[in-house]
Amino acid sequence: MEKNNIVAYSLIGIIFVAYMMYMGTTEKPIQSELDGFRDTHSSSFSSGESSTINNTEGDNTEGSEYHRTEVAAELDSLKRIDKYGRFFAELSTGSERTINIQTDLVNAKISSKGASLKRWEIHDYKKWDGEPVQMLWHGDKQLFEKFITSDGKRIDTRDMYFEFTTENNLIKLTEDQSYTITAILRV
Repeated sequence: MEKNNIVAYSLIGIIFVAYMMYMGTTEKPIQSELDGFRDTHSSSFSSGESSTINNTEGDNTEGSEYHRTEVAAELDSLKRIDKYGRFFAELSTGSERTINIQTDLVNAKISSKGASLKRWEIHDYKKWDGEPVQMLWHGDKQLFEKFITSDGKRIDTRDMYFEFTTENNLIKLTEDQSYTITAILRV
């Protein structure tokens, strides 16, 4: 091989390795933020454990149960912050609302959890067992977005709870009718 080829392959290798190292870091840790939250609440965690142990033999079991659920709620909050980050943690809890859309040809269900299609059945076609054909995988929401937040957390919109602008839970449409459903994620 010539000298020019060796230099060219070496430069290509260096560029390739540098690109892989640059693209390999996708998530930024927010450990310092979680440590700060744990430091401010560490006294309640440690006192909660000791009061639970002391109160199991004592008279005040209702107080320890209340404190135990309070500590469990704070730990659950920490887990959600660790998974979804500070901006989307509170949007990962809520109640699911389903809107049913019925037409002459299909039945569809849209869920507020993920603001995505939950079910899409076709009336005129049946499976081998006589049930309507389901166009989505069972229990799977097909339309969603994935992105990375500014604090380095991967967000899947199927885990977030959206608000619908419509109050109707059942929408019946005929041939020429249309209806718009808007889902809002309040960040």
